Amino acid sequence: MAPFSEADIPDLSGRIAIVTGGNSGIGKQTVKVLLANGAKGYLAARSEEKARQAIDEIHAADPATKKGTVEFLKLDLSEAKKAKAAAEDFKS
Repeated sequence: MAPFSEADIPDLSGRIAIVTGGNSGIGKQTVKVLLANGAKGYLAARSEEKARQAIDEIHAADPATKKGTVEFLKLDLSEAKKAKAAAEDFKS
């Protein structure tokens, strides 16, 4: 069995994904791959400034990421009430 790779990801148009910690590391790479495959992504992070910077870097590094759309979702998992607020914001 061949290993799974980015090439195996189908078209994600019409799909929505929330990526926590999407402003750095594996989360940022996940956002990049999802967008390049047409998904609508929510980059969830505590800092809007860092999230916006990450979004700019993702788009600059790979023009294919313009296939999808991405929005910032403020998410702080340090307290349950803050996590609940993010969920309510997403639902609205």
